Amino acid sequence: MSAIQLSPEDVVAAAGFVGVVIAALGYHSVRTAMANSPRARMRQRVQSTVAEVAPSVRASVAQDGALTLKQHRMAADNGIAKLLARITAQAEHMGGTAGLRWIAVAAAGTVALAITACLFAKLSVWLSLALVPTAGAVAAAAAYRFLVVRYRTRFLALLPDALDLVIRAVRAGVPVVQAIITAGRELPDPAGREFRIMGDALRLGLEQQEVMDAASRRIGLPDFRFFVVCLQLQRETGGPLADTLENLAGIIRARRELRLKTRALTAQGRTAAKIIAAIPVVTMAALNSMSADYLDPLFTTEKGHTILWLAAGMVTVGLVIINRMSRLED
Repeated sequence: MSAIQLSPEDVVAAAGFVGVVIAALGYHSVRTAMANSPRARMRQRVQSTVAEVAPSVRASVAQDGALTLKQHRMAADNGIAKLLARITAQAEHMGGTAGLRWIAVAAAGTVALAITACLFAKLSVWLSLALVPTAGAVAAAAAYRFLVVRYRTRFLALLPDALDLVIRAVRAGVPVVQAIITAGRELPDPAGREFRIMGDALRLGLEQQEVMDAASRRIGLPDFRFFVVCLQLQRETGGPLADTLENLAGIIRARRELRLKTRALTAQGRTAAKIIAAIPVVTMAALNSMSADYLDPLFTTEKGHTILWLAAGMVTVGLVIINRMSRLED
């Protein structure tokens, strides 16, 4: 049976429909994030505290680290909606509204490029319908990961200074809770923001361990988890907290230096991988500019499409392997 041949207008119409669906989902996610913004959640938490709400509501606030209550009211929704709401809330927390716009722009731009590539390569409508949404989803995931990694990197750079501040406060006889509140006032963002969130939750009367566990899940860094474990052990068993935190600060600094050293040692390999990955694209663009019909067999024949997919797959796998080899696991 011969493949169904559709005109470029049909491909554009189908791809446009998919783009509209993706845009609608993105708009819904942004609206959900704005309605569940930190300021709105803080106002709701204060109102609930003043009204002396039920203990179950207070428990839900503690479990989410005083950041979100809405996810606990989505029991009727499916898992995909919960996952989307959680990812959107985390992206809004780590990147703000600008971060959400960055994700939306990256997805929309990639969808537009994918539609253009499908029209230029004269792919079938079914392949285009599979490629365009996948490209948009991959771009959104990459932008989200970029925001998370940037936020965690900035937080990790300030974490040793935060521990030093807590150490000095504890040695001066200041309680740990007050030391956390002070760190939130003194430190720059994002570390100051996280410590302010923890301090606000502690001042509302939430349990210290629940607040710290929620912050550990929200930040997602093993180094911060070590800090949480130190506080928990000190509460349960006692001991010199200042000395323990001082050792932990030294370990975190050593781990950061090791990460930087690893990136320096693997910089040549990562740069070479990027250059090698760019060579086919640059070569094809140069050949197309010199002779427009030279590369037509790659885009107009079935064997040419197979070669393009194999080449793209091999380059992608190679880049993933190089990235994994050059990354220091926690």
